Amino acid sequence: MDLSLVKVEAASTDGYLTATDSNWNSARGASTGGTGVGDTDTSAVYLEAKAVLSGGNYIIRRSFLHFSFTSYDCSDISSINLYVGGIASYTGDEIIVVKSTAFDDALSAADFDALDISATYSSASGHTLAENSNTIALNAAAITDAKANKALQIAIVDFTHDYSNSAPSDTSSVSRISSADGVAAYVIISGAYATKEAIPAKFIDKDEFVINRYDS
Repeated sequence: MDLSLVKVEAASTDGYLTATDSNWNSARGASTGGTGVGDTDTSAVYLEAKAVLSGGNYIIRRSFLHFSFTSYDCSDISSINLYVGGIASYTGDEIIVVKSTAFDDALSAADFDALDISATYSSASGHTLAENSNTIALNAAAITDAKANKALQIAIVDFTHDYSNSAPSDTSSVSRISSADGVAAYVIISGAYATKEAIPAKFIDKDEFVINRYDS
């Protein structure tokens, strides 16, 4: 089998969760969030990562995505790039990708804290979300987990406040993440093999070979 570049789209059950509280630590440390909503399956909808102060409440929103690699041999993965879009008027702020344990098949409100915010999967200095196209290189920790689990579960969170644990003072830090290139958010994996079932060998006898040879 040949090494290939493999494109895997996010599960249709991706979404975001929101926690709201008048206390910053309570909002950030909430064990549950609002109902999982939003997805990146079409260009008309979006995910969101934000941390704002509005009306006396801190509002934190985190996005969760799941990528399944069960159809591939992942033992030789050498790189993973995440592709997402950005929506005009909701770009320019920084986001970061971290490890998640949120879900395999469906996102629930209880998944708000199903992440390890200290286990970064992208640059520790954050990524400034651009309009339309964004390519985010995932790191060695993400590759290791993808190899081990044949899946990648990620959370995209606000870098400036949520990841950095710095309470916001206004409503400016909002990032809206859309589909990439008109399809769901996706990853490109380098060094994955597509697994194929072996095709049984077909044996023919000598007489059949001779007949086919002269009839051709």
